[in-house]
Amino acid sequence: MISSYQEMHEKVESLDFNEIIFFTNLSNIITETRKLDRSMVSSILVRSTKIAWSLLFCSIFFFALV
Repeated sequence: MISSYQEMHEKVESLDFNEIIFFTNLSNIITETRKLDRSMVSSILVRSTKIAWSLLFCSIFFFALV
């Protein structure tokens, strides 16, 4: 784990060009994934809310019959 700015600076200086490109691409992928996650989370929440409401109504209907 990097504990100081100096250590971080030394690690960055020791990276070669391919590693820098790799970490840049990785950072871009993570950023895009976060954007995707927000829309996926909202759609999952909507679906799970619909499922929860339908389960609630089904259980109320079932207990009303029993």
